Amino acid sequence: MPVGQTLTRALGRKPAQPASSGIIRSAQMSNLMRILFLSIMLTFCHVVPAAAQPDNSRTDIVYMIGQVIEVTNRSVRIDLGEAHTIEPRDDLAAFRSVDGYFKPIGRIPVTKTEATQSMCETALALQRGDLVMTVRELHQLQTGRKHRIRTLKREVIRSYTRQSHSSFANVALARALSDYELSYPNWEKAPNAIEGRMLTASLQGPRTSQLDQLERQLALMRRFYRQSSLAVASAGENWASVMHVLAGPTAAAGHLLLQENAEEEGIQISASELRERVTSKVFHLQPEQQNMVAMIVAVLTTENRSNIRSFLTAIFPQTQFPSLKEDTQLVLDIEDILRELPANS
Repeated sequence: MPVGQTLTRALGRKPAQPASSGIIRSAQMSNLMRILFLSIMLTFCHVVPAAAQPDNSRTDIVYMIGQVIEVTNRSVRIDLGEAHTIEPRDDLAAFRSVDGYFKPIGRIPVTKTEATQSMCETALALQRGDLVMTVRELHQLQTGRKHRIRTLKREVIRSYTRQSHSSFANVALARALSDYELSYPNWEKAPNAIEGRMLTASLQGPRTSQLDQLERQLALMRRFYRQSSLAVASAGENWASVMHVLAGPTAAAGHLLLQENAEEEGIQISASELRERVTSKVFHLQPEQQNMVAMIVAVLTTENRSNIRSFLTAIFPQTQFPSLKEDTQLVLDIEDILRELPANS
């Protein structure tokens, strides 16, 4: 029996009449594609027992990380989508890899989402391969099973308006949902504040160690973001912009309170003036290294450290520039900067 008649009977319909066989055959093929799509999803998506929703008090950070895959005029396409929890009107942080570290470029807004890709409109000069990322706190995430079902429902509805289906897109979605579902139990079991991550397929390779170092620095900056209204701002406008996204809701709320009560910190200098003093003193360092030094100096303005050398030795390995802990001249430069600041005079 022809495949078309078999599919028709399986769907509970009468056999097609010869006069309209072309139209029915087209409809049958469309239905067949949808059935194949659902079969692929169920095949790739490993089903795990449903877990309880996370405690709303848990603020563990999970990174959703992808990259720019296409640049057109003022818009970019990225390989993060609904399967990675991305929604329209989300802001994403953009970075570029330079000389073995990532430098911040700024924030880009999501304008349209698909299952595994999104479109963003921005005036930033982005390039193919630039890193894009956001964070979710654990309480914001659904369990793997609920996330899979929600995402598949959206994709099935969307598929009815398409003229054709891409088997590559279906496989990409299945793999992304499987990654999420397999990763979620580890995110949930990890101790509080331990970061997790979900990488797109394009990033699951040699750049992982570089991402590890970036995430360590982001964890440090998130801590400073909650402690000081000046620290991250002193690292420059681009860092202040991306940390608005990457701090997470809890740290962002704490930072807002600090800004409202900035006078209580007792700092008599602005972020821009502090940056200027730092860059003029450590002009021999790379720009991103200068940014980290400026942030650390801002933290030290509110702390009475008897042993600055020991503090720097512990802090620099948490940045993207761990070798700075060996720079003895830098310690002397930072001590000079602190002595000359108004708040410490």
